[in-house]
Amino acid sequence: MKPAFISMKTILPNTPEQKPLFKSGQIFLGKVNKIFPNQTAEVQIGSQKIIASLDVPLKAGSSYLLQVQPGQGMVHLKLIDTGTSNSAGGSNGSAEQLLKLLSSPASRESIDLAGFMLKNQLPVTKDSFEQVLSWMKTAENEGEAFTAIKTMHTSGLPFVKDVFQALLAHSKGEPIHRVLSELLKQLEGSHTETSLKTRSLIISMMYTAKERLMKDPLPPIIASWMDPRLSEDDNKAAFSILQKTGLISADKSEPEVIGDLFMKPRLQAQAESAGILPFLKEAQNMLTQAKAVNAGNQEALKPLLDRFISLVNSAFDAGAAANGEEITADHAIPVNWVNADMETGGLPRKLLQAVQNLLEKNEPLAKGFPDKGALLLSLLNADSAEGAAEKAANLLMKAMKGNPADNIFPKNELLLLRSLAENALSEIDSSQFSAPRFLKDAAKLLGLNHEHFIVQPEETGRQSFRDHPLSLKSLLLQLVTEDHPKDVKDTAALLINKITAQQILSQENGPLQNVYMQLPVALPGFQTDVSIQWSGRKKEDGSIDPDYCRILFYLDLQQLKETVIDMKVQNRVIKITVMNEQHREIEQLSGAFISLLKEKIENLNYQLSAIKFSAWSKSEQGPGINSFGQGAKIPYKGLDMRV
Repeated sequence: MKPAFISMKTILPNTPEQKPLFKSGQIFLGKVNKIFPNQTAEVQIGSQKIIASLDVPLKAGSSYLLQVQPGQGMVHLKLIDTGTSNSAGGSNGSAEQLLKLLSSPASRESIDLAGFMLKNQLPVTKDSFEQVLSWMKTAENEGEAFTAIKTMHTSGLPFVKDVFQALLAHSKGEPIHRVLSELLKQLEGSHTETSLKTRSLIISMMYTAKERLMKDPLPPIIASWMDPRLSEDDNKAAFSILQKTGLISADKSEPEVIGDLFMKPRLQAQAESAGILPFLKEAQNMLTQAKAVNAGNQEALKPLLDRFISLVNSAFDAGAAANGEEITADHAIPVNWVNADMETGGLPRKLLQAVQNLLEKNEPLAKGFPDKGALLLSLLNADSAEGAAEKAANLLMKAMKGNPADNIFPKNELLLLRSLAENALSEIDSSQFSAPRFLKDAAKLLGLNHEHFIVQPEETGRQSFRDHPLSLKSLLLQLVTEDHPKDVKDTAALLINKITAQQILSQENGPLQNVYMQLPVALPGFQTDVSIQWSGRKKEDGSIDPDYCRILFYLDLQQLKETVIDMKVQNRVIKITVMNEQHREIEQLSGAFISLLKEKIENLNYQLSAIKFSAWSKSEQGPGINSFGQGAKIPYKGLDMRV
């Protein structure tokens, strides 16, 4: 499968280009609603009504096969049917008649497509029909392909293969969190920079803080090793834990490991890209000199420390100047980096910490690692990373369950591991959940604004794109161009198309604005998608009108199952409908909170007029809900989430 590479005009808002509604030569099944003088009529095509000029008199209430004729102004329609009304527009006879008109050979696929186009009153030409037939050869499911074709027509989208592929991926209905999980498994044995960044980003989106720690425990341990805010003992404890996992050889000292890291071609390449290669070379020289200094020899150590401080500050000043930032006295070296009694063995770590900080400050690629420590993990022993991660997770479990008196770990290592676990647990606080922040962050991580940063004006665009962290879409676009197994590329392409479909479906239509988002959500022990469809209008100044909108919210939870919330805002008056198979139980449980909900809504200068609970009927679903997915069946008990 190839991903859809959509042109900027297709997926970026504020596109002035508007394509004509009808083109000469198009054929469709239209219903004549009303007859007017001068051989004009109101003709209905699907849900749309037009006033058209007819070449022959027709009967109101009947359907005819019509063709658009050349001409200016009013649409001119020519009757190409026998004149007999046709109430079964999708019959084989009509389909075969359309194929004959299009000079297209009759086959099961062409007859099905012709019947579908007629039944749904979609305009078609010979070229567009042959085009769709060729696209459908790549589709596994005919119904999904038809859904994509209909969406392209009804939404006025460009009739190109890339748009079709994106909408086809969307119509498959496979939850995005499930596709992300599949890609995560496929990338387990890959250690390229792009695959490691992709895995790290997916894990950050798919799991809670505690689950991330247990699934990918090495980055936070490495971050503790490199954290200058921690004590020397904590840094050493983290290094010792990394040796216990096998990620770092137990036979090598910390200075030896750091010396090996400095020689890694990948680190040198990143340093060169970030413009700090001279600093890295100088750090290597200092590391060599530090080995000759006897421990505790402060007189010999002081010149190295002074040189180190000067070198790092100069590098940070150069980076700030290159970024157009103001150079201040507040450098990125904490005061506790320079201790009068610092052992000689601590200097190599300080050098590596400085290199890492400089990379994170100056190298855009480093921002592709959402977790501290993931950057260094990509430079360490990749071959042992998988086994080391499993051992690290086991060590964390033992530390959380063990007693300090059991002597399973040295005390400082036990305390560090427990601190990592407690920090992860402290992040799980639903009372601090912010829906706007979640939506904004999730959209950035997915890459829903990826193209926006690429096509910014030249001067501001570079700054914006550099400062913007790598998104999943940008990483996936790299994956499909690199040397990876076919299944990895296919899954990456599917995800690209799913993300692109969201961009396509979020569009402007005159003063109306539509936004569609399908985002992975991580709940404790449970993964699902949240889907949101927002429709509103703009004011004359281009700003969103907060007085009128409609929001459809869909979530599949383990306890509540499929839930749809339909919220309509008219002149700041809100009507809410909650649809769920357990609507009676939900209504009873919600009764105590209705007053509070009204109060909170009034605080926002809105008024709640009604809230209704009903069963979820698929016939009532909004556009796109048919492709929303199911939650992952992971054992979990208790409340689904706090609303």
